[in-house]
Amino acid sequence: MLLSTYDFQQKFSQNVSLGVGIPQGFAFSNSTTYNKVEQETRTRTNLYSYTQVEFIDHELRLLLHQTDFLPIGEELYQAVLALPSVANKQAYRQFIDKFGTHFSTNVAFGGRAYQFIKMSREDYRRMVLEGINVSVEAEGTFKNVTGQVGSGTETQKSKIFRSTVERGRENIQWIGGTPNRDLNTWLQTIRQDPVPTKLQLYPLYELFTKERFPEDSAIAQKQKLMRESVEQYIQTQGHQSRSTTPSDWEVVAEDVTVSLAAANGQKSRVSQNFFLNYPDIRVRWNIEGVHDSVKPNIRFTVMEDKSNASDRSRLNDVKNGDTSNAHLTTINPNKLYIGRLSYRDPKTNKEYKHKDVFTQVGVNEFRIKITVVL
Repeated sequence: MLLSTYDFQQKFSQNVSLGVGIPQGFAFSNSTTYNKVEQETRTRTNLYSYTQVEFIDHELRLLLHQTDFLPIGEELYQAVLALPSVANKQAYRQFIDKFGTHFSTNVAFGGRAYQFIKMSREDYRRMVLEGINVSVEAEGTFKNVTGQVGSGTETQKSKIFRSTVERGRENIQWIGGTPNRDLNTWLQTIRQDPVPTKLQLYPLYELFTKERFPEDSAIAQKQKLMRESVEQYIQTQGHQSRSTTPSDWEVVAEDVTVSLAAANGQKSRVSQNFFLNYPDIRVRWNIEGVHDSVKPNIRFTVMEDKSNASDRSRLNDVKNGDTSNAHLTTINPNKLYIGRLSYRDPKTNKEYKHKDVFTQVGVNEFRIKITVVL
């Protein structure tokens, strides 16, 4: 994955709201896993390649459908009872400031190892012109350093890539377990020292039910008011740079890199595993790396991949800057979803698809970033 220069601020070793991958297994991921992502800097002199491997050892889940397994603390219980049953922005905002907007229903424990490789835009452009797939070579470098492949497998393009980025290559960062240059050795230590790697969030107002608050005759109205307050809070607070409290994180859920090299190869479509499950959380889609004038005319359609069947279920058809509340909650983490690209020329109204999009927008690569603001 290629990223422009970002400000990375660590607070907790976890992915927020990314759902669950495959338990007791690991796989390379194209999803960004840094913790706190702020606005992209204006200067784009450097690019970063990001590669990671993740292992999930075990998970803890709350059984939300069984109220006996989810007791509510007395302080929260009394705070809900004290909420007015009529619109009162101040009262509901004070509740949000104290208790937040969501709680975790799933925590995955395991470990992650990742590496950043820094390169100039000039070096990147030169390597692309030489036919080097930067993302593939970056992953190959990671595998080589962690002992997953032997040095004898290095190609001429790999040598060029390695020599180009040598000074900008950061050491492998290990989270969980005992750091070791050999990946398999590191994996064996994770179960002795796992760390939280993923959180799945659930709206707090979903607890506002008559089963949990039988003495509150206005609980349904309070749930409605709290949902509206949370939505307004996310809309008004999500774009501001604030302190790094958990409810203020802007998290990149998926960062799909789309390159001309990939489009001109064997695959004519963009595919990505989407581990998305955001009940009532706004998801923002942003296209980056192209001129602002063409962004409104690029569309990204998410649909379920049914082994090339013609009856794919279209889940969401979005354009740059679109937001979605509950349109993605049907995504199954065990299925593959694909993203199809299209571009409509505003002058001729002609639609271009797949690799033709690159020619029309004048770039070799751009990114589709899916973010959720908590």
